[in-house]
Amino acid sequence: MNPAASGAQSDKSQLNNFPRDVWNLTLARQLSGNNTYAEKARSQLANWFIVPATRMYPNLTSAQRIPGEKSVRDSGIPDGRMLIKIIDVVALLHNSGKLDNVSYRNIRQGYRDYYLWLTTSPQGFKEDKARNNHGTRDDVQTASIVW
Repeated sequence: MNPAASGAQSDKSQLNNFPRDVWNLTLARQLSGNNTYAEKARSQLANWFIVPATRMYPNLTSAQRIPGEKSVRDSGIPDGRMLIKIIDVVALLHNSGKLDNVSYRNIRQGYRDYYLWLTTSPQGFKEDKARNNHGTRDDVQTASIVW
């Protein structure tokens, strides 16, 4: 097993932790009024969605790829379910004036790009047709991110 593909430093671990972290920061700001929390959440959102050097590619083409194999796996699409949780955080920060309009539009564009990939890629087509939890998670993602 490739140690870089699992553990705290892995992309999947980061994807799982990111929504929790920005939620906690955003709620801490809402409850305390301390804008330091909002700034940290905004910074993490910018790094994930906006900053060219660190932004996430708007696809899950390599999700659940088996180290050493060249094939693309459709089964990685359910990992994107974590991105749904961030939509409300973005709205809370934007509506409270803690996320500027340009950042808000850029984050939304990231979701539009991801939606386009989900609905046009070979992986997305296959998962959309799946009659199991993969198909359901594909449906939930595509329905949720059209905002």
